[in-house]
Amino acid sequence: MKEFDIFIQSLSDGLKAFAKGVETVAGQLDDFVQSQQADEEKQKEKPEEETPVTPLEKAAGSKEPEADPSEPVAPKPSPHEEPEDTQTLSATETILQRILRARNGVDIETLVKETGYDRRKIYNIIYRLKKRNQVKNKSKGVYIEA
Repeated sequence: MKEFDIFIQSLSDGLKAFAKGVETVAGQLDDFVQSQQADEEKQKEKPEEETPVTPLEKAAGSKEPEADPSEPVAPKPSPHEEPEDTQTLSATETILQRILRARNGVDIETLVKETGYDRRKIYNIIYRLKKRNQVKNKSKGVYIEA
C-alpha cells in the first residue's frame, strides 16, 4: 500500500509541474499574440509608401505576367496530342511514347538504346505505367499499349 501512495504522490507532483509548464506556455503565447496584434495595428495606422520595385523583385513576386488583351492568345495543346519538339518530355512520357509507337511491342534493350536511360530507371517507369494501366506485357520483357 505504501508503494501505491508513493506512486500517486509522484504522479500528482508530475501533473502539477506539467500544469505549471502549460500555464507558462499559455502566457507566452498570449504575449506573442498581443504583440502581433499591436504590430498589425501599427501597420494599419501607417500609410504604405510606394517604393519602386526592381525587375528582379517583380520576377520573384509574380507567378504569371498579366496578359495584354490586344495580343492574341495561343490555344493550349490537347494532352492527347504529341508534344512538339520544342517541349522536353519527362522520362515517363518518353518511355510511354516509345511503347505507343511500337506496333509489336518494345523490349527493355531497345528502350535502353533509344533513350539512353539506365535499365533500373526504365524498369521503374514501366512499373508505374503498368500500375496506371497504360502499358501491359505482350510477353516476358516486351511491353505494349494497354
